[in-house]
Amino acid sequence: MVPHPPGADRAARGLNFKSHIPLYIQLTEILKERIESGEWQPGQRFASEGEIGAEFGVSRAVVRPALAILQSDGQLTKSKGRGIFVAPAKVVCHAEGLIRSLVQLHPGKAAFRTIDVTDENVDERLAAVLRIPAASGQVLHVMSVIEVDGLPVGVRDSYIAPLIRDTLLTYLSSPADPPVPLVLPQGLVLHGSEAEVELSSASPFESEQLQIGASVPTILSTYREFGTSPKAGLVPIEFARSAYRADITVFRLRLQ
Repeated sequence: MVPHPPGADRAARGLNFKSHIPLYIQLTEILKERIESGEWQPGQRFASEGEIGAEFGVSRAVVRPALAILQSDGQLTKSKGRGIFVAPAKVVCHAEGLIRSLVQLHPGKAAFRTIDVTDENVDERLAAVLRIPAASGQVLHVMSVIEVDGLPVGVRDSYIAPLIRDTLLTYLSSPADPPVPLVLPQGLVLHGSEAEVELSSASPFESEQLQIGASVPTILSTYREFGTSPKAGLVPIEFARSAYRADITVFRLRLQ
């Protein structure tokens, strides 16, 4: 049978056969809550279709789509000939750009691997988001892969404002081992950020870098970092676009 926590009353979280919400959707949410509560541990064999159907009084036609959703969401994995298992815990990723991740460096957590560092001409889009004249020349463009324990979980494009360009370029040119936090130019401090998040799918380039298929969903974050300085006041210092693997990551926002 499906395991229950000792003394738990599961009747309150049973299926509502009178609800307009499809039974397989209700079942998906119940099973997801029980996975996230720790009732099943990562790597543990999950209940079979028959066990779940017997507990909730439904057919396999209800159980199967619920399990399929949990598998596509990264909650469960299926092993041929062995059964269904609870997937490893998802990786926590933060909505942040390259600058903040380097200033607030946390050893042992997410790291980044630089793919390319180039100067890019300022077009109308970059001029608008970084609040710099389109005729100002170029901004630093840094492409990087975000990794956790050596596993690629995200791809990030960062466009760095002239105010901090030279400082970051010097930092990237002489990487320390172990890494040390990025020191901002004198007088410049991080002020806050804004981000937009949406669900997308991996582009061919993202698929290659993240070692996933093109159909795998991603979490797309468009991010802007602000800083303050005595001379410039409040200004954007980075515009970033990041794509994270939705199947193995949990996206966390910091509200400031």
